[in-house]
Amino acid sequence: MPSLVQNYQKKALETGLKKSYSVLSQAVQRMIEEDGEIPSRASVASTKDNWMAFEKSLSQHLKIVKYCSNSFNGMSDKCISGDSFDSWFGSTYKSYNKKTLGTAGWWFDDGMYVLADGSFLFLDGSVSNDVLLNIDINGSKAPNALGHDVFLFAIDHETGKLRPYGGETKDDTTQKLCDKNSNDGNNGLGCTAKAFENMDEYFKNLP
Repeated sequence: MPSLVQNYQKKALETGLKKSYSVLSQAVQRMIEEDGEIPSRASVASTKDNWMAFEKSLSQHLKIVKYCSNSFNGMSDKCISGDSFDSWFGSTYKSYNKKTLGTAGWWFDDGMYVLADGSFLFLDGSVSNDVLLNIDINGSKAPNALGHDVFLFAIDHETGKLRPYGGETKDDTTQKLCDKNSNDGNNGLGCTAKAFENMDEYFKNLP
């Protein structure tokens, strides 16, 4: 029975990732078609006004039930517990092997939304040439671990496509951070591309 429950849970995570990717990918493409330009770190994260305009544009193509924060105004709703986003993230999320607390909060802290399906969407425009969209596919529900229910995507600044993060490109600095034997707090940031290579096998073999 425990194995059946685990298999069901892993299948639910797989389904959730596919759904979230579809929702985000469609939202990004509609935003780009409407705005007529591809967002990048250089174009949207250079000033407060540019970033706020990007958030507004993206949000028009998503079903958002709560807007939580961005790096300019702090937490505007009680979406989190604690005094700061980084402390909340570090105490809430674990790394890929679930043995280490996630220390990757600064990859997630430029914006946070709660979507209608209960998922959490985090934005970042400061650590890559590409704007990053990070999704917790089941929100506050367990396991709250990078590479399990938390996945990173990049809006490719050249093509405009939403790309699973962690592949072998010059802009992906975390491609090696998907290792069940690593105790790095950032472990799991590089798992999304790996999951999309063979999603069924990936979720079957989660640590």
